Amino acid sequence: MEKSIHVCNLCKKKYYGEIGKCFYNSDNEFKVYCKKCSSNVENMSKLPEVMIIPIMPTSFEFVKKHKLYFHPSSYGRKGGKYVAFYISQPISAITHIAKVNNILKNQNPKDYLKDIEIEDNIKSIKVYLLERLEKLSKPILKEKSSPIQGTHNSTLKKIRNSKNLKELFSR
Repeated sequence: MEKSIHVCNLCKKKYYGEIGKCFYNSDNEFKVYCKKCSSNVENMSKLPEVMIIPIMPTSFEFVKKHKLYFHPSSYGRKGGKYVAFYISQPISAITHIAKVNNILKNQNPKDYLKDIEIEDNIKSIKVYLLERLEKLSKPILKEKSSPIQGTHNSTLKKIRNSKNLKELFSR
């Protein structure tokens, strides 16, 4: 069997021979990873379409600037092919959605968060590398619903068609 030259979708290094892992991403594009990167990359093919997370306005500014979302690995969130951001008070609405390019698991926070002080008990984070951040044409408002706490899953269709949280979660 002939061996091929591959390029790792994460580290971008060329290598010859056996590949580490191969996954389809959210666009059904085939992604190849070297053996070193394979253990750190999440297979996104079976994840929920959209992960909705609550976030404070100051933390969301970090997401916009770095196209990066993270949380401690201990949270146990499944993730999603997209991340929808429910920005807490004073906004209280889902205002943006981002396509996820890769999810890196069990990462050292110091590698990604050099300017942020991290609690000593957080040894490992899950990092969502975002491809693009899109502002929703109409935010999904809290209105009379309770604010979002914790992670929720949804679909792009529901995100695009809902006017408020009650509509989003009642379908």
